[in-house]
Amino acid sequence: MSDMSRPGFLLPLARHGSLLAPALVLLGMLVLPAGARGQGDTRTAVVLPPDDREHLLEEMRGFLVYTTATLEAALDSDMARVQQLEQQMRPPLARARQLASDDPLPTPAMAGRGAAVGGGPGGGPGGGQPTRFERMRRNLPQTFRLLMLQMREDIAEIGRDAVSRNDPAHTLRQLHKVQTVCIACHEAYRLEAGIPDAQR
Repeated sequence: MSDMSRPGFLLPLARHGSLLAPALVLLGMLVLPAGARGQGDTRTAVVLPPDDREHLLEEMRGFLVYTTATLEAALDSDMARVQQLEQQMRPPLARARQLASDDPLPTPAMAGRGAAVGGGPGGGPGGGQPTRFERMRRNLPQTFRLLMLQMREDIAEIGRDAVSRNDPAHTLRQLHKVQTVCIACHEAYRLEAGIPDAQR
């Protein structure tokens, strides 16, 4: 179990709770039930199968935990911890780049033993059902995927700079940049559970 998923991990962050509140509001905006949205909500609806939607929301919650923990570490000038948190972040940068790309996925033989990220004619490895990763590539707008990639690349930069520059103020500015991308995504899209057009 990673440090970020330990029970009680967020308790030491209580003194910075007010800084987390805006991010929690943004997450709520993205996932409000249809009946709770105002008629003026012009954001693009991203329709995903219920399980895939929950998976994506779980990743977003992980992002909130990451940003809050990184804020805590930077305020404590614990730059080794900042780097460690980036290394624990999911998805890995290489995977985020694959998700954002429209290039064909490698077949299992190309990807190497156990990779199983490609698919046969039926969509999944060996031609079975599409994997979640394949469904996400198909159902998420590319602009959405590119925003996710930009956030992940910016987070990777935070990890690289944490030790090489050892500058908490620089990390805080980088974290602000990541949050700006997050806000742009929440302002543009909302998640809905349903049957994507590609599957109809």
